[in-house]
Amino acid sequence: MLALVVCALALSLAYPLREYLGQRSEIAALRERTAQQEARVAALEADKARWDDPSYVVTQAEERLHRVRAGESHYVVKEPDRTMTQQDTVEAPPTAADPGERPWFGTLWESVEAADAAH
Repeated sequence: MLALVVCALALSLAYPLREYLGQRSEIAALRERTAQQEARVAALEADKARWDDPSYVVTQAEERLHRVRAGESHYVVKEPDRTMTQQDTVEAPPTAADPGERPWFGTLWESVEAADAAH
């Protein structure tokens, strides 16, 4: 009889205990998420405060937009294309072997006109 009472108590407490533990883990996850969002909001507010400084705005405009103040010279140095060799830059562009040969797009357009004329 005692074992039956203990089993009944265990079964009646199992579901509420499981729900309680599940809710505790959910609360912990939500607190973690809230802390992350608060940190992100603080970072965004600090970024917004930086934009209130006029010197920061000028610096960002100079860096991002390559803005130059009046009287200053601005130079942009570009790296040479490493994929091309010297031999590629010296050679003349290829020409058609036969002077009567047309470029590919001329042949393509001629085929389109011939197909249109067939209908």
